[in-house]
Amino acid sequence: GAPVTIPLSAMPGELDGNELLPNTQNYIILRGNTRNADLNLKVLSSGDAEINTYRIANGDLDMQAGTTLIIGAGVNLKFDNNIGLWARGAIDVQGTADDRVVMTSVYDDTAGTHTASGDLRNGMWEGPHIAATSTSANLAYMDLRYSGSDAAALYAEADMMMNNLRITHTGNAAAGIRVRYSNNAQLTLTDSEIYGGHGNGIYCQNTNTVTVTNSRIYANSGNGLDFRNACQGTITNSEIFGNQGWGVYAGGSQVIVAEDNWWGAADGPSGEGPGSGDAVSTNVDYETLVGDGWLSDGTSFSHFNAGGSNHRAYGMSIANVSGLESTEWGTAANQSFRYETEADIPLVASFAGLNPSTAYRLLVTYRNQDTGGSTQNITDANGETIQQPVNLGSNAAVQNIRVPKSSYSEGGLTLD
Repeated sequence: GAPVTIPLSAMPGELDGNELLPNTQNYIILRGNTRNADLNLKVLSSGDAEINTYRIANGDLDMQAGTTLIIGAGVNLKFDNNIGLWARGAIDVQGTADDRVVMTSVYDDTAGTHTASGDLRNGMWEGPHIAATSTSANLAYMDLRYSGSDAAALYAEADMMMNNLRITHTGNAAAGIRVRYSNNAQLTLTDSEIYGGHGNGIYCQNTNTVTVTNSRIYANSGNGLDFRNACQGTITNSEIFGNQGWGVYAGGSQVIVAEDNWWGAADGPSGEGPGSGDAVSTNVDYETLVGDGWLSDGTSFSHFNAGGSNHRAYGMSIANVSGLESTEWGTAANQSFRYETEADIPLVASFAGLNPSTAYRLLVTYRNQDTGGSTQNITDANGETIQQPVNLGSNAAVQNIRVPKSSYSEGGLTLD
C-alpha cells in the first residue's frame, strides 16, 4: 500500500486524536506548503509499529513567523530534490547522543525507512533556512547530509545555538553553514563536524558573529572558515585540517581570533603562519601571548589530490597512488584525474603507519564527465569489499566509508 500523504498545513497535532499507525508503509509523506500553526514531528509508535521517517515532497516545509517547529529525537526528515525547510519562527531540534535527528536526501537509505530509489550525490536538496524572523533556533545532535543545492547546506539569518551537528556532502560551491544578511546574528557552534563538502565549511558575511569551539572542520574543497565584510569570528579548541582552500580566511575588516586550534601539522598553520598545516590569511590571530598558540597534536589523516600535487599527511604516510594520469576533462586540479586501464596499469592507493586499534574513515570523491554510465567499487588487499559498486554521475560525489579494521590489521592499507 501507499504511505500516508498529508499536506504540511494539515498535519495533525498531538491533541487532535488522529491515529496514523499501523501503516503498511512506515513513513509519512508531507506535501510541502506553508503552515501557520505549531508542529511537533516526533517518532510515532503504536504497539510494535513505529514511524520515524517523514518524506518532504512537492514543495518546501515552510513554517511561518510566529510558529514553533519541534523535531524530536530519532526523527528522519528526507527531502525530495531541490526542496528545503524554512523556519521563520522558532525551531527546536531535540536529537540526543543515542537518537540523532537526520535531515537528508530522499535517496539516503542509511537513515530511517526506504522512501525512494536513486543515486546520491552532494547537494541534492536545499537544506534548512533559519530566517531573519526566527525568534529561537536550537539544533542539537543532528546530521545534515546531501543538502546545499542552492549556496549553502544551512542558511543562518538569526541567532542560533548548535551543538553536536554533523554537516556532510554539501553541494557544489555551497558552504556547510552560511551566515548572511546584516542582522547582527550570533551563531554558536560546539562539539560539531563539517566535512566532505564541495565548498567552504562556514561562510560568514555582513555584521554577524560566529563562535566555534571543540569542533572539527576538515576535508572541504573550499576554505574551512571564510569571513567577509564586518563578520566577526572566534574559533578555539577546534581542528581545522585537510581543507583545499584556506583553513581560516579573513577577507573583511575584522581580525578573526583562531587560537589554540589544531591545523593538521605540529608546526602550526601555513600561509601567514609559520607552519605546514592549513593556511591562515592576514587578519587571523592564531598566536597566544604565551606559547605557540596552536595545538601540536590532533587527528591523523592523509590527503591525496589525484589531480594535483597538494598532498598532505599527519600521523600516517601520504598515499602511494598508481593509475594513469589524464587531463581529458581539463587541466585544473579538480578536473584532472587518475584511472585504471586495461593495459595492466591498476588504480591502487596504499597507506602506511595506521594504528590497528584506531578507527578510520575514507572520504573519496569520484568524478565522471564521460557520456554513458560508469560504476566504481573498492576492495582491500585481501579482496574484501570496502565499498559496493556505485553509479557515477557527471556531478562529483563524496563517498564516506568506514574502513574495517581487518583491512589494516598490520598497519598498512591497500585499496583497489
